[in-house]
Amino acid sequence: MKMPSQRPARNFRNQLATTTPIFVIVCLATACLATTLMQAQGVAPVNQNVNQIAILHWYPVNRIPLVLSLANSGAGTPEMVAFDGSQMLVTTTTSTVLGCRTAGETVATAGQENCSGAADSGSAASWLAYDGARVWTVNSASNTVTVFPPNRYGTNTFTVGTNPQGIAFDGGNIWVANSGSNTVTKLGAYLGGLKGTFAVGTAPVGVAFDGVNIWVANSGSNNVTKLRAMDGTVMGTFSVGTTPIGVAYDGANIWVANSGSSSVTKINASTGTVLGTFTVGAGPYALAYDGANIWVTCRSGNSVYELLASTGAVLQTINLAGGPQGVAFDGTSIWVTIPSINSIAKF
Repeated sequence: MKMPSQRPARNFRNQLATTTPIFVIVCLATACLATTLMQAQGVAPVNQNVNQIAILHWYPVNRIPLVLSLANSGAGTPEMVAFDGSQMLVTTTTSTVLGCRTAGETVATAGQENCSGAADSGSAASWLAYDGARVWTVNSASNTVTVFPPNRYGTNTFTVGTNPQGIAFDGGNIWVANSGSNTVTKLGAYLGGLKGTFAVGTAPVGVAFDGVNIWVANSGSNNVTKLRAMDGTVMGTFSVGTTPIGVAYDGANIWVANSGSSSVTKINASTGTVLGTFTVGAGPYALAYDGANIWVTCRSGNSVYELLASTGAVLQTINLAGGPQGVAFDGTSIWVTIPSINSIAKF
């Protein structure tokens, strides 16, 4: 009896072996396309969790802030905010600087406090900076800055210029903008010794360090001053919008909040070239950089804007119950103070 030929079977196996990789690639591409279309239409693929898809597609664009009341913190209303590597430091209208936990779960349930006293500013404080070991706070009413804990001699309060506002750390020194005397003061961070006082524009407020230079926003002359951090030499003065307040550095560029013109200005830190001016909400005040985006608090507009740092495009606008003021990034979340409702918001 003649047996049926095995050649067709061998030929089929050979063809299958040859075409399988192509077949698999086509199937995978088809599956990816189908998944993408299903997600775009709001339909969850059967092998994916609906909540996971919702988070991936919705959360980066639309963040709902967790607003934490500070009514039971034992301090005054919040002012400005800075991150010390483990907790968010918040100045208040009393001498208490709050430390708000950033790790673990943050709760908004009544009776469960997330913030407690972390430092003593000596009097009501506003702007603040962290030098890697201690927190520096600005006391505008007494024309001083306070460091906590004190230096090795027990000294913790140092006189600066009139009506001090913004403050920044350059890796070895503290810089303070004296709005009432049109100067900036440079103090040694280790002991607080005076290293110099340098003239800038009119009514300076915000201060930022770009790794080499100090940038100061002059609210009364509508410009920013660039000083060499090493010796305070003025490297340039650049026009921005109306009433600049806050200033921040994104690794390559300087961003300035123009409170009077509802905009932010982006400046190349190396050349001083203005790269763009972008519209935000009313009364922009402070800025923070999160590694990719710029966050702007708009006090009069009761909103926070997130802008793509590379282009200035507005990614989202978050409306709040009160006027936001200070803003800082903790490596994961954005924190914003809301003095009018005695709260701090976490995004």
